[in-house]
Amino acid sequence: MYIALKNKLIEIKYCPLCGSKNSSSKYLNYPNRYSEQIALELKISEKEVLSKFKNLECSNCGLIYKKYWFSESFLFRLYNQLIPVHPKGWENRLKNFTKKNFSNILKKFINNGESRFKREIIGFLDSIDFKNSLDEKLIKNFKINILKNDLKKIKLETNQIKKLILKPKDFSRFKNFESERLFNYILKKNNKINTFSEIGCPLWGMYSLAAKKKFKLVFFKGKSTEFWGKQCKYKGIKCIDQCKKKFEINVKKKVDLPIDYIGIYLYLDHVINLRDFLDDIFKHSNSIGIILEDMRKFSKTKKLAIQHFTSITIKTVRFISKKYSFTFYNDFKDIKNTKQNFYFFQKSKNENI
Repeated sequence: MYIALKNKLIEIKYCPLCGSKNSSSKYLNYPNRYSEQIALELKISEKEVLSKFKNLECSNCGLIYKKYWFSESFLFRLYNQLIPVHPKGWENRLKNFTKKNFSNILKKFINNGESRFKREIIGFLDSIDFKNSLDEKLIKNFKINILKNDLKKIKLETNQIKKLILKPKDFSRFKNFESERLFNYILKKNNKINTFSEIGCPLWGMYSLAAKKKFKLVFFKGKSTEFWGKQCKYKGIKCIDQCKKKFEINVKKKVDLPIDYIGIYLYLDHVINLRDFLDDIFKHSNSIGIILEDMRKFSKTKKLAIQHFTSITIKTVRFISKKYSFTFYNDFKDIKNTKQNFYFFQKSKNENI
């Protein structure tokens, strides 16, 4: 194992946010597509991969981070060669939430039982905007049957499930963060937005809503060792080029200009030099919206995703708020019934940049 990992890992000796050496180990990792791919690439078992990357929780700021992390050369290969396309952004733009697509994926799963099709089916189920408790129970039971590979029950309930596939709910795989409710929440918190920016995937967020408001749009590209980029395409079209077809957007490599709002959606947990990254963000921004997986969902399993270098707790949020003298809000209720959380940071009026 250690021969396979040689030159591919770095040891994290200090908290990436506050620099403290004091930490405790509380979380393991759960298997997913990334642990499968990493194990294949390193030619070791998935179990070995999951056990190596244990998570530490900083005693000072509450940040959860991996004791060992991948070298930049391996991360570049991961995001640009091994898994070069992240599908979530395109799912919304291509309107893939259809009965036909669900049926095709389900058929593939029934025929060969591959775990990747199982994950796709669950993605569909988690995206259904159900209206009552009966539908919710039906979805829950169908998911259980998928996990158990109970083909008899799956076939019996498929038509009932297909009737529920009408439109994806907000903050699900097929809708992502293009939410009018979240957009309006942000505008209420900061009603002086002229420059609207995001970092990560330009297809995930609210550019289309901000364009209607005639805001100046800025997109900050993530690092090639932290996020998907040039190779993330659909039929040869890059994510940012898809956006440029519909509205004018300024693309920047670094956050180095004054901005009224920046959205950081499912990106912060990929950042290696977290303190430097946040220094730049908070220095140039009047308001910041961060979406990450909600740590409450891990309270029972105590297992995190292998591909996430860090996770933040409410203690971390308070630490960040105090460190940069920003007020934070965690009262956007619509996202709380998902597996994610939204943190809004607002600079005080007398300190606007």
